[in-house]
Amino acid sequence: MLGSLPIAAMLAMAGAAAPPEEDLDVRIERAIDKGVEYLRGQMEQDPWSKRQVDRYAMGRPAIEVYALVKSDVSVYDPAVQAALQHLGGLKPSFTYCVAVYLMALDAALGQIEIELALGRGDPERKVRATGPQADAFVRRMSELTSWLLSARRKDGAVWDYGFSTNRFDNSNTQFAILALGVAAKRGLRVPGEVWEAIAAHFVSTQQPDGPAVDPGVSFSRPRDERKGKTAVAGKNFREEQPPAVKARGWGYEDSKNSTLTMTAAGLSSLIIAREYLFKSDRFPVASRQRINQSIWDATAWLARAGLNYGDWLYYALYSVEKVGDLGMMEKIGGIDWYRKGVDAILQNQRPDGSWAQTDSHDHNRRYQTAFALLFLNRATDLMAHSRPLILSGRGSGAGRDREGYVYIERLKGEVALNRLFRKLKYSPQPSAVRMCEDVVRDATRAGRPHELIPYLIDLASSPYKPIGELARRSLQEITGEQHEDLQSYRAWSETWSFVTKAAREKDRGALPRLHDLFRTTASRALKMQVIWAFERIQAREAAGDLLDAMGSDDAELRARAYGAIKFLTSERLPFDAGGPASRRADQLDAWRKLIASKGM
Repeated sequence: MLGSLPIAAMLAMAGAAAPPEEDLDVRIERAIDKGVEYLRGQMEQDPWSKRQVDRYAMGRPAIEVYALVKSDVSVYDPAVQAALQHLGGLKPSFTYCVAVYLMALDAALGQIEIELALGRGDPERKVRATGPQADAFVRRMSELTSWLLSARRKDGAVWDYGFSTNRFDNSNTQFAILALGVAAKRGLRVPGEVWEAIAAHFVSTQQPDGPAVDPGVSFSRPRDERKGKTAVAGKNFREEQPPAVKARGWGYEDSKNSTLTMTAAGLSSLIIAREYLFKSDRFPVASRQRINQSIWDATAWLARAGLNYGDWLYYALYSVEKVGDLGMMEKIGGIDWYRKGVDAILQNQRPDGSWAQTDSHDHNRRYQTAFALLFLNRATDLMAHSRPLILSGRGSGAGRDREGYVYIERLKGEVALNRLFRKLKYSPQPSAVRMCEDVVRDATRAGRPHELIPYLIDLASSPYKPIGELARRSLQEITGEQHEDLQSYRAWSETWSFVTKAAREKDRGALPRLHDLFRTTASRALKMQVIWAFERIQAREAAGDLLDAMGSDDAELRARAYGAIKFLTSERLPFDAGGPASRRADQLDAWRKLIASKGM
């Protein structure tokens, strides 16, 4: 594609493989984290001024910005800002580069708009980004849109690498169309005749015939029935399937030698054109039928191919992602296209976080990593936002206990922890800071503070001092301990997990360690968790420890210990945990005598 285009890819995840029982969305987020660290680290080393002589000087940073912003790295992150500044000084050239740059700017604007909406406490609210940089993004998008419209071949809506009167290819063309779809979504003018010419090109150049095939398509369910990136959100593409469907695809420059990547290119392009053409009631019925037939036949071609990606895997997966998310399709030919791609990614990511195809092609690893991130993030959201940061409307229940997600009462939705803490690490935005405070509070209320420890330890290394301080402050708030060595908090998290496991399994064999921990820890949170474990295990022998806690200087701990000793002994002697010290002393003495009389 940009450089040695079209660019290949094969998706994968390296390092220690995540345990199979771990939530798939959590594994995906961790793969994205590692990919982001790699790509961002590479961008930080770029001498941008020396790259302007490169014919793809626009495309390379553009696709990296696009991938990072779609991965929740802030548009204000220094590496992203440096790339955007470099891009702002370049003249548009080459279809691939201009198209990806336009999509990167749209993603940056979308991120700013989400930040504004979250800052107002409403993740579903639609707002328009304004301000000097946002306005500059819109002006630049308008300029890029005009360039794309002028670069198309005049006898139809097809594109070459640059201006051309005698050639085109469907790879350049699909990127131009995707970018024009983004521009139209932003309200930039794309003439109706362009969409008509796009549809006419792909309908007329598709293979004329093919074998009858069941496309095996299943469409997405409403967002509130599914979660995370494994769900496709939005209104389904559900035109009635034609009576006869034949597998017909496209090649690179014509209908001969149809390939998966070019068939996906034609299919996604038709879906986008259809979206804009079908808005008009005056669009002819016969033309609608031809477009729908073409779409279904192309889907059948992909189904017949079995989604076997071949040499250009990263590029092919990104092409199929566009089809799946634009068409709101969960399965093609009975295959869960996203899960199949994810499985390849999670097996093959390199230890440094990158992806690279191990074949004879010498492709740039950064391109492949960018395409992998775009696939994992389900970046194509022209008609559906398939990967929200906030999963709204989840309420109480199982959703609160799902690993990697915390329900925030204020926002009435679940937050993906990896995504939130990635945003925080690279962006000190007030809305994300407030969300972090919400997560710490609500995770603690739900008895899951230990899950935040690894995220907060990583967050402490943020290049932004206030964010690092927020992480340390949150660690102290959760644990009730203060450590210079951040890894000491991991020990706290492991201890919490031990106590929780002992409680859930009602493990009496864990009582000696629980007693020792209760007597030695200075963490109120851990003491409270151990009390819960005593209750679960029915540890009447813990009465002595509980009596000692009732005599502590911590009113909240006194009250909790009193409740536990009543539960374990079924006795109801009074104890005013918040009352005067003299009264508490008398009441505690009465309790000690009672416990002694029972031999506990």
